[in-house]
Formats: sequence, C-alpha cells, structure tokens
Amino acid sequence: MSTKFTRWLFLAELTVLFALVFQLNIFNGVDPAWFGLHQADSEAIVLSGVYHQKATGGDAIPLGYYSYPDEGWVPLVFERFRSDSLAGLRYTEYSSNYGLQGHLFGFISRLLHTTNPSVLEAFNSIVSGLLFALFVDWVRQYYGPREAIAMAIGIVASTWIIVFARNLYWVSWTWFLPMTANGALLLQEKLTRPRWALVYGATAITVWIKALCGYEYISTITVMACIPAVLYCIEQGIPLLRSLLHLISIMVASVFGFGIALLMHASARAPNLLDGLRLIKQDAIRRTEGLAGDPTIGVSRVDVLKKYLFDWDRASTAFINIPMWVILLFAILSVVSLTLNRKSDRRGHALGIAFIFSLLGPLSWLLLAKQHSVIHTHMNYVLWYTPSLFLALLCITRRWSNRNLLPQ
Repeated sequence: MSTKFTRWLFLAELTVLFALVFQLNIFNGVDPAWFGLHQADSEAIVLSGVYHQKATGGDAIPLGYYSYPDEGWVPLVFERFRSDSLAGLRYTEYSSNYGLQGHLFGFISRLLHTTNPSVLEAFNSIVSGLLFALFVDWVRQYYGPREAIAMAIGIVASTWIIVFARNLYWVSWTWFLPMTANGALLLQEKLTRPRWALVYGATAITVWIKALCGYEYISTITVMACIPAVLYCIEQGIPLLRSLLHLISIMVASVFGFGIALLMHASARAPNLLDGLRLIKQDAIRRTEGLAGDPTIGVSRVDVLKKYLFDWDRASTAFINIPMWVILLFAILSVVSLTLNRKSDRRGHALGIAFIFSLLGPLSWLLLAKQHSVIHTHMNYVLWYTPSLFLALLCITRRWSNRNLLPQ
C-alpha cells in the first residue's frame, strides 16, 4: 500500500470521525441538551433568511427572522423550515453582518432541493472535520505520532468546538481557514519572496471570507493567521526584525480583507456607503465599550478575564473536566522547559513560543471587545480553543513524552 494512499485513507477516516462528533455528538462528550439547543436562535436567523431568499428572490443581506406571537419561535422556525411553510409571517432583516453564510446555505438548499436543516449542518460538520483532520495529519508528520494522538483526543474532547462546529450562523470552520491556508503555504520548505506574497494574499482572502460571515472574533482570527509564520520564523532562525515585518504584513493583509468585507456590508446595509459605515460603527461601539445606559458597562476588563479563566459553567473538556486554567498553566510550565532545551529541540521551542503567541488571540477579543464578552458568556469561552488549547496539548505532550528532554 503506497504512502500517499495510506495518508489519504488516514485523512478520510479522521474527517468522518470528527464530522460524526460535530454532527451527532456520537461519544456524548457534550450534554445532549446543550448540544441540541446551543445557538439554535442564530441558526434560525439563517434558516429564515434562506427561506425568505427563496420566496422573494433574495435580499442584499440574506439573514433575518420571522416573527411569531409565541415565545417558542426558534423551534417553530426549524419545524416550518422543514415543511417549507414559513410564508405569511412578518420577516425582519438581520443586518449585523453581510450574511455570506445565508448565500452559501441558500445555494446548497436549492442545489440539493432540501429544507432539512440537518443536511445544511452536515456541510459545516464535514468541512470542520476535514480541517481538523488536516491539522492532525500535519502534526503527525511535523511532530510525531504521540503529538498527533494528543491533538486528535483534544479535538474529540473540545466541548465548545463541538457545540459550535455544525452551527449554520457561526460557520466556525471560517475561523480556522486563514491559519490553515498559511500553514499549508509556510510549513513545508524554505520560502521565497513569491511564496510570502502568496501568504499575504491567502490571508486577505480567507479573512475576507470570514468577515463576510460576521465580525465576531476577528482579532483572534488575525492572531491565528500569524501562528504558522511564528513557527516558521523561529525554526528557520529568521532575524527578529524580518520576522516582525512578516507578522505585520500578515496583520495588514487581514485588515485589508476585513476592510473589503466592511465596505461590502456597508453598501448592502444602507442606501449609501457612509450611512452604512455609521450604522456599523454604532454596532462596534456597542460591542467594545458599550452604549450609554447599558447596565453592564461598568464591568472591568480584569473581571471579564477572571470570569473566562476561572468561572466556567460548562465543562471545558469532555469525559474528564480539566479546568482550562490548569491546562494553560501546565502548558506554560512545559514551554519554559522546551525553551531551556531549545538547542536540542528547536522545533519544540518554536511550538512553545507559538503557544504563548496564540494566547493573544482569546485575550485580544475578551479585552478589546469587552462588552461583547460581558454579554455573550454563553459563547465566548470557545475563544480558548482557537487554537490555544490544541497548541497547549502539543506542548505538554512534546515536553513530557520525549525522553530526550526528561531529566536523567
């Protein structure tokens, strides 16, 4: 059996496994009630928009919701979407983002002639499963089988990734797209200038795609896009100044992709571009500092950080609920040891620095978008998985399973 065939079979098997975990929660690693209901209201916005797009020919922003006199409007949207009978109800546009996911799932619904939400969700589960399978395959080739096993177990046990992965509104695979594209371009061989140019272009395009689906977590995703560059620059011994220039260029490319999405959204949201930008600016203020009169505006950033580190009302990992702060602390201790052994394990040292850098991802959103974090405690714990948890597991495994690094 050829090595290439074996690798493709490995990828296919992992993709199926992860997709089943994301779609069906097959190991019951997540509480079934939480799994079934998490962010169903956000999905209802997409389903309502898909139906309205089909019934009316579509709007510039294909997201919205149908109004019901009953408080249980979310399950009713799912039921009536399945029966293709949402007509006759008042529709309200949801204009907080451009709504690329509405266009995507509207296209899939028409292509497959289906009004089954599970079929649409399966698309997300499969794409997410493939991305995570690629991560595990890369880890296996780049670091070794022990690290790959730790990564695979971490994915299956990542409670917050599981509840988000199939969601039609969040399309969480778009969060990992910039990092995946840059990893594919960077972590192969010594790079030329044209290859770096491809990295910057891929960053702009993938961040643009993500931003068209919503601006949530955009600072975190920009940090994620830089992680492959951090790994590459440290391993290759690229001088600090040149490394910083590469990171800044990736960030600039992210801002460019974000800016294009912002202009498209503003144009679709209002009759003219300036009015659209004013409306988006108001949304941004509400999510960062908060608007006057908001009773939670006085919550400090220190309190926000304490909550997201120590006050979890859901398990951070499936099967054995290990507190996230314990995992992060153990990873930091492992990084210190990897750094002390950087001469004998430069790749492990680079991994440790990449983990420390990755912490800027969740911290950036939790602290900069403070008001969003204050209100959305039912969502923002997922930031620790993008991808700090996974890098933490790699650091811990590499440090404590490598006999050459253990004290004699």
